[in-house]
Parts: sequence; C-alpha cells; structure tokens
Amino acid sequence: MRVNIYTDGSVRIIELFDNIIAEETESMRDYLEAEIQAEHIRLILDFAQVDYMCSFALGALVSMLKRVRARGGDLKLTRVNIWLKNLLSIAQVSKVIDIYDTVPEAVKAFSALPFPAEQ
Repeated sequence: MRVNIYTDGSVRIIELFDNIIAEETESMRDYLEAEIQAEHIRLILDFAQVDYMCSFALGALVSMLKRVRARGGDLKLTRVNIWLKNLLSIAQVSKVIDIYDTVPEAVKAFSALPFPAEQ
C-alpha cells in the first residue's frame, strides 16, 4: 500500500493511494500503529485515491479507532467517495468515525479538541 504522511499543526494526515483489500489491510494497520506508537494520536485518513475497501479493512479501521481513542486522540476520514460512504453507513461505522469532505475541515475539527495532557 502506498501512502503519503504529512503533518498540519498537531494533526498527522495519511493519504492512501490504493484500494484497501485484505492484502493491503495489514499495511494500513501497520502505518496507523506506527503513528500511534510515535504518539501521533490526531490522525486523518485521506481516502481521495481509494475506490474500494473490503470488510476486513473496515474492521481494522474500527480497531485502530479504538486504540487511538484509548490514548486520548481521534481518527477522522476525509474525501471518502459515495460507495465507501454507503459501506461505512451500512456497517454503522459512520456513527463512530467523523467523515469530512476536505482535509482542512477535518484538521479544523481537531482544533476544538484539547490535547490529552490538557484534559
């Protein structure tokens, strides 16, 4: 799985460039786990270049969401296509993960949240 990772203030943005099928799910999980271990707990996954995601990847996404929230952070999704939005809605994942149309909107949403040390 190809990714591009960059920072905007206190937020790490992970641009995904491949469809997330079973074989790619471990790569996605590894990237997210590395970010969490490095104490980057304000994460955005940018799905602009992803057309498809399997159910196995959906489960991994929810698992990583729980891990980052357990550390006082959050995970947000951006630029999710209509097919993936429908999948997230059917699986009821969209009830627990915030989805934004643009990366700047997602970054701005983090500004309303205190850092874990400030809580």
